[in-house]
Amino acid sequence: MSYAIDGLVDGLREQVGRIRRHQWDVAWTNFVHAQFRDAGGTTARRRRALVLALSRVQEAVGVGTLPDLNADLARAYAQVTPRTLARDVAALVGRGLLAHDQGGVRANRERILAFLPWSFAPGGGEG
Repeated sequence: MSYAIDGLVDGLREQVGRIRRHQWDVAWTNFVHAQFRDAGGTTARRRRALVLALSRVQEAVGVGTLPDLNADLARAYAQVTPRTLARDVAALVGRGLLAHDQGGVRANRERILAFLPWSFAPGGGEG
């Protein structure tokens, strides 16, 4: 009986972790969209797309390979100079949406953890 209860508790903890990670994903996506709500134009759309694409990657990505994250980014950055990519990254780091990490950049998703209604450790457990 104890073994079955332990299995049930482990399963419930795993489900709670999945739900919290999903809530974090949704909250981050909404936060990013809110950051660009009043900004129109090609630059804002390109920067928002860059943050959202990088949000789907778990590790830091080298700046030069950012356009390779998806086809939309590849098209957007094919039409501008490499300097534009560097300016976009610098602007997004300045706004706190991206962070430098291990020779590349990553989405700064931890920025919104204080706004979530529960304590969350990125590994899926409670903090």
